[in-house]
Amino acid sequence: MGFFTWLGCWLDRVAESVFSWLVDVTSWVVERLAVFVKILFETLQKVWSTEVVFVLIKSFGIKDFLHVIFYATRIAGETIMEIWDPLSVYSKPSQVFKVQQAKALQMTQSQALRTTPAPQSSPLPKYRTAAKVLKLENWY
Repeated sequence: MGFFTWLGCWLDRVAESVFSWLVDVTSWVVERLAVFVKILFETLQKVWSTEVVFVLIKSFGIKDFLHVIFYATRIAGETIMEIWDPLSVYSKPSQVFKVQQAKALQMTQSQALRTTPAPQSSPLPKYRTAAKVLKLENWY
């Protein structure tokens, strides 16, 4: 086997190993993200009708839609949800809720899908300005 043949075989093995590693890492990240989002919305669902809707109706009335953003705090397992009426941005303040996700953090740590430990940080942006604005419809 010549040097270039050997080098080609070696590069193929390295590329295959790197590709396999990327597939594993990507799968791990997607699984963690799915768990995070699922628990975030399960947590919100528990308090939505009893605590959140009341505040939103009192602040904005019944609207067809509102805007919402989610971003992380400096405290692990805590997410900020900010909701506002896009038609009254300058006349009514937004409503800000802190969502405690301690359960989500514990689940991802204890039910690791791989041997790699779960991330300690939120996949959400850490700054309000980096959050993606979502449309919240049929919220009441």
